[in-house]
Amino acid sequence: MRHILVPTDFTTASLKMVEQAIKTLDGQKLDIILFHAFELPFFVSDLVGSAKRQPYHDLVTDEFRNACKQLKDQYPRSIHRIQFRFMQGDTVSLFRNFLDANEIDMIVCPDYYQYRKVHERSINPTTFFKKAGIPVLTALEPRKKEVTYTIQKAIEPALSFVKN
Repeated sequence: MRHILVPTDFTTASLKMVEQAIKTLDGQKLDIILFHAFELPFFVSDLVGSAKRQPYHDLVTDEFRNACKQLKDQYPRSIHRIQFRFMQGDTVSLFRNFLDANEIDMIVCPDYYQYRKVHERSINPTTFFKKAGIPVLTALEPRKKEVTYTIQKAIEPALSFVKN
């Protein structure tokens, strides 16, 4: 099973990367972690505050959860599990520890990915990805099956019939 990390801004549109990764990694069973990074709180009161003060409290909407469930239902052979994981901190060593703790072996971050800040403490994760030391999947295209059956081969029987 492959454990992949996909950045998310908690919109259903961000799940398109997951769907494209499934098609690109065709046939592999995936454990998918949807990832978002936040800066550490500046004030001690932010650390001790209630759950409502956590930056991700309102970001994971019911619509987003339902879209994740639909994706899992749509690709039951490919998706083993979809999880949300947050990281609070902005160092590469912390991110590497996060990768190790979650057994991530590939990051999905296509060339077209554009970071969108969804909270005042959100951090652009792409700098972490470049320094992570694990493969980053940047080209998301479904594998094309080779077609060896050419038009010439298709019409050869008809041509031989006409010649005779």
